[in-house]
Formats: sequence, structure tokens, C-alpha cells
Amino acid sequence: MANDFDRIFKEEYMPRFAQKLLGIDYSKTIEVKDKIQITPTLEREADDLRIVLNGHELLDYGLQLEVHVADEDLRARCFLHHGMFFHKYLMQLRQILIYVGEKPNPTEIIKNRLELYGESVVVFEVFIFQKIPVADFLDSDQPGELILAILADFGKRKPVEIIREILKKLLNLTAGQTH
Repeated sequence: MANDFDRIFKEEYMPRFAQKLLGIDYSKTIEVKDKIQITPTLEREADDLRIVLNGHELLDYGLQLEVHVADEDLRARCFLHHGMFFHKYLMQLRQILIYVGEKPNPTEIIKNRLELYGESVVVFEVFIFQKIPVADFLDSDQPGELILAILADFGKRKPVEIIREILKKLLNLTAGQTH
């Protein structure tokens, strides 16, 4: 189940998320498929790790998009990922955490800063799925992305109304397909 969930995010939503909310064109990125390994016992794998190409070698950077469901402090893990990425690729890593957990206002996940030498350093950016407008998903023509509307902010609309709209659109999108 977790792999299916990750696949939907990675294949269906990450490119649109990167474009719409971050202004990053996925066609100008290179996926880093390998785990980042520093020593035989120290390796990490990200949900979606890419190198963003800006056309100028000095402006290229890494982009890590992580989907997370638990409300927990991730600063140490993200800081380690950043250090390992820098060690291997000698470039900065922009880390984005997409929180899809049940709490609409997580307490631990928003602790995305560290104090280093008296300065506050942002370790990762946080997007809370339940705060993204449902319309961002209902406009999609991708079934996997459309299903993600169930996790978004319904605003003043009733859940039954959203679910009906999702089902209607799914039926229209998949009409004539055999499974």
C-alpha cells in the first residue's frame, strides 16, 4: 500500500506540485535514482530526489520531495540527507516535505529550523496537504491526482459533495478503459 501511495505522489502529483507550488519545471530535472551512500553502513533514499537544471552550472541544485504521514520531528533526518547530498554532488539541496497526515496542524513537523551558531537555519520547507485547496486536484485529468483531492482542504464544501465530484470525474476519465 505504501508503495502505491508513493507511486501516485511521485508519478501523478510531484510534477504538478513542483510546477504549480514551487515554479519548477520537471522536464528540466534529472532524477537521482540511486540511494545516496557515503559509507557501507550509511545510505539514504528519498521519495523523490532530483537535480534541477537551470541552464547554468553554478545555479543547479538538488530537490528532495518527501511525502510524510506521521507528525514527528524530522530535522535530524533531513539535515543528514542534506549533508550526504552535498558530500556526493557538491551542490545545495532544497528539501520539501509534503505532510499528508491526519492532523491539520501538526506540531512536530513544522519544526523545520535548527539553531546553528546562534542562527536559525531552515532545514526543509513544509507543505501541509490539508491546507492545499481541493480545486488544485479537482481540475486534474489524471485519475491518481484526482483521488488526492480527498486529502486536500475542502473549504466550505461538504465532504459528500467532493466525493461525488471525484467519483463523477473518475468515471468520465476512465470511461471505456478496461482493467
